[in-house]
Amino acid sequence: MDRYTSRNEIGQGVLELKPQVGEWAVYPRHNMSEFVVLGESIDLLAAYEDTGLTPEEIIAMKVEYSDTFQAHLNQMCDLKDKRIAELEAENARLNDLVNEIEKILRKGEE
Repeated sequence: MDRYTSRNEIGQGVLELKPQVGEWAVYPRHNMSEFVVLGESIDLLAAYEDTGLTPEEIIAMKVEYSDTFQAHLNQMCDLKDKRIAELEAENARLNDLVNEIEKILRKGEE
């Protein structure tokens, strides 16, 4: 992968250009035939270049992690649904038990 940026002494992304003024802040370099461009867009490009990954590799990672995340999410939803069913069954069992106890207590009052 070709690299278009470098980092300055304080870690900012730097793009060196021949004399063409763009949208970014432009500062003259040692000689007037080169300029240094700084800005958020250049920092983002430098960060991307720091990864050493191609666009295709980044897209592949996004797809892979998206699929993995979806699988984990589905698994968690299945576990949640199973647990809700277990709790509903336990709640029904406890309601039946309470009803049995109430019947016994009513019989004792008679």
